[in-house]
Amino acid sequence: MIFVVATARLAIGAHRSPRGDLDCAFDDTAKRFSERLEVRSAIRWSTPSQNLKPYEGAFIVVVKFDKVKLRQQLTSLQYEVCVNKGTERPFTGEYWDNHEPGVYVCVICGNELFASKTKYDSGTGWPSFWAPVQNETVQEKEDRGLFMRRTEVECANCGSHLGHVFEDGPEPTGLRYCINSASLKLHHE
Repeated sequence: MIFVVATARLAIGAHRSPRGDLDCAFDDTAKRFSERLEVRSAIRWSTPSQNLKPYEGAFIVVVKFDKVKLRQQLTSLQYEVCVNKGTERPFTGEYWDNHEPGVYVCVICGNELFASKTKYDSGTGWPSFWAPVQNETVQEKEDRGLFMRRTEVECANCGSHLGHVFEDGPEPTGLRYCINSASLKLHHE
């Protein structure tokens, strides 16, 4: 990033001296611009555990985790589901038949994902929801694994695999977010 800052400085405030070489005499505007650019760069790139991801013209912070630490933090099933994009067996997960009020959060980063008021019994053996807490909390990706075409659902904050979304859910959305219990943690109301 330092290279980009130096390039911005040269493009804005550099002047050619009579000898033909660059004389870096910055005016006040160029100094303020380069200082703001350096500060922004330091904020955005100082923490190696974060990446920036564009979102509708702005940048959001995406937290990335060390796989070694995750192996210690998560159970083997949670790691398999969240990191390796596995699927737990139906009717075996902790939350498939849970009816307690609360908010389901990402087991890795704690991002709020689904509310219990949108949870319903789909008969599939996995927790099913007709909508996330906010559309921005999950991201969808095309999944062509297992010789099928599906839409994968990930945590928008850390990229953890959550499950899949299908268009056979109840009203008002008509969607069924079929989510692995291993990728969730319930925070009771």
